[in-house]
Amino acid sequence: VTLMSGLNRRDIAYLPQQAEVDRSFPIDVMDTVLTGHWRRTGFFSAVNRTMRDEAAAALESVGLAGFERRPISALSAGQFHGALFARMLLLDA
Repeated sequence: VTLMSGLNRRDIAYLPQQAEVDRSFPIDVMDTVLTGHWRRTGFFSAVNRTMRDEAAAALESVGLAGFERRPISALSAGQFHGALFARMLLLDA
């Protein structure tokens, strides 16, 4: 679907102020960010080295380098928001 401005709906990303994510879910920061590659991987494709490198670069850009293996439940609210922003960067929107 193309919007009136010529953009496709897939070209737009949105990050709400309050994310409705169950932070008790057992997932680490890197895997959370890697879900931003959903369009390329879908259900059954594997994440490759390039995708991991892009996720690491996105984490570095939001100041979360070194947090890759921490569970999301261990992050502060601001750090978690940063991880979600890093995920949004991978959407290529």
